[in-house]
Amino acid sequence: MVNMMTETLTLSKTAGIKLTYADALELISWEDLAKLLLSTKELTLMHDTIKTFMNRKHRVNQGVLNAVLVKAVITAKRVHGEHQTINEAYLRLTFESFVLDENKKIIINTAEQAINKLTKDIEMLRSMRKNKKDNSPDWVKQYVDELPGYEIDARYAHDPKRANNPPWLNDYLDELDNQEDEL
Repeated sequence: MVNMMTETLTLSKTAGIKLTYADALELISWEDLAKLLLSTKELTLMHDTIKTFMNRKHRVNQGVLNAVLVKAVITAKRVHGEHQTINEAYLRLTFESFVLDENKKIIINTAEQAINKLTKDIEMLRSMRKNKKDNSPDWVKQYVDELPGYEIDARYAHDPKRANNPPWLNDYLDELDNQEDEL
């Protein structure tokens, strides 16, 4: 696991200014952070909502609130789509799940803790993506495997309902037809 507290950002090569990610999270304004995370159109739609949320008294520092904003925007885009807007209720729920424990006590007090939690969440998502397995039934896998070499079944070129079926499907349908004929 990457410890984001020790990672640094170099702001100027000539001045040699280096900040930790936690320091940067505390120093950047929510407005500038929102400009980095959102398109101009999205920012126009959400500015007042984010401003209202960020100006509430949350009993945590600006770095933690900025981390909540990052988490909310990234999660909304990942789950709901690239241009999804977020409302104040979504920000509040993100805050509660990110900062508070099940007893509604603050467990994320510093920007360093917030960075570490964001990093842990991102790594968990990456590992879930790597371990994602295909739960498709075997017949779906067989059908997908046949698609690249898929040709029209010449036996049924005259029948528009069955002409585009793979041969194995037509064989199955023939068996069903034969069973019906026998009844």
